[in-house]
Amino acid sequence: CSAAANSASQETKPGPLTTAPGSRSLRTASWTGLPRGPSDLVAHDLWNTLASVILFVWYQERRDASRARQQSVPASRARKVTMHQTQRTSRAASPGRPGWWLVAILLAPQAARAQTPAEWRLAPPVFEVGGVAAGPEAEFANLGGVTLLDNGNVVIADRVDPFLKVFDPTGRHLRDLAHKGEGPGEYQYVLSLDWCAPGELSVFDVDRRIHRYTGDMELVGTRSVTLEAIPGGAAYQQDCHPNGYHVVTGWGDLQRQFKVGLYEATAPVVLLRDQVVVKDFGERLSSQRLGLVGPDGAPTGSAPHPFGRATVVALGSEKVYLGDARDYAIEVYDLSGGALPPIVWDGPPLRYDRALVDRLAEQAIAAAPERSRARLRRSYRELPDLDQLPAYDRILVSDEDEVWVRQFVRPDAVGEDWMVFDAAHALVGRLRLPPRSTLWEVREGNAVYSILDEFDVPVVRVSRIER
Repeated sequence: CSAAANSASQETKPGPLTTAPGSRSLRTASWTGLPRGPSDLVAHDLWNTLASVILFVWYQERRDASRARQQSVPASRARKVTMHQTQRTSRAASPGRPGWWLVAILLAPQAARAQTPAEWRLAPPVFEVGGVAAGPEAEFANLGGVTLLDNGNVVIADRVDPFLKVFDPTGRHLRDLAHKGEGPGEYQYVLSLDWCAPGELSVFDVDRRIHRYTGDMELVGTRSVTLEAIPGGAAYQQDCHPNGYHVVTGWGDLQRQFKVGLYEATAPVVLLRDQVVVKDFGERLSSQRLGLVGPDGAPTGSAPHPFGRATVVALGSEKVYLGDARDYAIEVYDLSGGALPPIVWDGPPLRYDRALVDRLAEQAIAAAPERSRARLRRSYRELPDLDQLPAYDRILVSDEDEVWVRQFVRPDAVGEDWMVFDAAHALVGRLRLPPRSTLWEVREGNAVYSILDEFDVPVVRVSRIER
């Protein structure tokens, strides 16, 4: 958005990091006017309930039909299965009956308005460190995560030694933590960091170790964790929550599933608590990958397709979110694994356009070091076509259980669009971050993010979200 771009171009002196007391009121963008009394509130709840039922049944029909086609079920049988499941899910009339269409027609204007979110903006940063002109204490190479502590300090995880740096709310460097090694609190490579227990920050190392810290960044301990619930024992995508739950997707059996060229790796998605499986969501897409071979034709490994889909996951205080980006829909479950109505919204067409992909490739090539550009250009030219582009590639849940979804960044985009749904899953806002940004977390009304400067050096910022 223009405000974000202006804050990037106009240098403003960061002020102290502050948080607004109390909780925010729920905002929606679906009504032309505010409810004026109890009857309006009842009508508002009724419309939302009916809309949720229709969306849920519609999504179930699409998902069941898709699975039926994949399993080569005859069309007539697939229709019977879908109708049977639809009738069990809802008491609404079937699609062929007048009652269904009457409700759909009545709700159409409300659904259209619900798809028009408010435009949110970032205020000038209240915290900013990094960049090519920064001193050695604020130099970063390849970030693995950023988080706010309860005392206002900012922890930045880098993937080079020292791995953790702590700054106060004004940007003053306080101390370095975590150096190279194999002992407690020593690192090989930071994958990510997250709050996986009350008041406890977990930092995930590449060698399957988890380093745990208090809210004051004192080391609690280091332990090795193997996820026995998924093949290979290591997560491909994961998220955890202070409530003790952990949702993970696996890499898949990359040796057994390997194919030369484009293929889809699949793996289980599981919900865990204290390493015990609460719900196995079954075998899902892990990622669309490219099988690579050497000059002698022998397999040399695989890599994700740069424009391919992958299953992404996230956790809230009471819900699990997962989706494979095939369309603008995210599956929702409670913490026992029970299915809830999905999040569904509208977005740009997902047709795979080779000209569009060529423009994406040129952007990636231009951003790469010059010595790598010829190789990258050759690799992109040889990319196999996909059946579609992804609808989104990240899901993030804020401390207030808002669901943030980053839509796939198209070559004609002027930034990165994040669609925001409130705790009831109403589409309430859209935030556009500057190009080459990474949103790390949304906490206490602040966006914690980083952006690459003109020399590809990370700059970490914290900005209030203007709603």
